[in-house]
Amino acid sequence: IIVSSVIDAPNTVIYLVYFVVLGSVSGVFSFKLAEYVMVRMKLKPRFEFALISALFFIFATFLLELISNPGIAFSFYLSPLLFYFLIKGVEEDKISYLLLTSVIYVLMVSALHFVVYGLIIILSYIVYDLLYRIAVQRFRSFLSLKRAAWYTLIVVGPFIALNSYWL
Repeated sequence: IIVSSVIDAPNTVIYLVYFVVLGSVSGVFSFKLAEYVMVRMKLKPRFEFALISALFFIFATFLLELISNPGIAFSFYLSPLLFYFLIKGVEEDKISYLLLTSVIYVLMVSALHFVVYGLIIILSYIVYDLLYRIAVQRFRSFLSLKRAAWYTLIVVGPFIALNSYWL
């Protein structure tokens, strides 16, 4: 609405651009996420499956845009980025991806319920990785637990620090 008053464009055009830009970003990252998961599972990466998952996600965001408020839609658009950077950070043991996950998590909290939803996404994948390392890969329990706690601290610590102005 603010942009449409500055450049004298109708609100529908502004919302269309908003949907196209954020929908494209979320579609690309859901495509990359599907491709990354197929590669990590040692499957032959098929372009069709990744494209279909991206298209389903883009159309789901369109329906979300019609139903709810912009804050929830914005959080939903950024969720593939959060999940993609979280998986890459944990799988490749890269702190930079985990810090990017924390920054994206801060951006996603424009809708307040996403504090809980985003934390569920983050902690569930870290716990999954912990259980996978202990049960399947037979790593030592304490080292895997320490690694999972370190990843949780890397992601949640900067999130709390960047949102501490609410306190």
